[in-house]
Amino acid sequence: MRQYTFRLALGRDEIMLMYQGQAKRLVVRTEQGLTLELGLEKIRAFVATNGVHGHFRLITEDDHRFVRLERVN
Repeated sequence: MRQYTFRLALGRDEIMLMYQGQAKRLVVRTEQGLTLELGLEKIRAFVATNGVHGHFRLITEDDHRFVRLERVN
């Protein structure tokens, strides 16, 4: 398995684009120096009234298939 960490700071207006169907993917720069593209449905569980903010860990299979996304404290 592979692990990538990154920070997100998406405001309410940016998240609304997701719910309106205007945005479908999120591009993030990891702390490991990679650029990853995630489907926005992967962050839906972390959406609050003010958007999505925090430090996250993406876990994938060795062939880069999604396993899970979790918030890191």
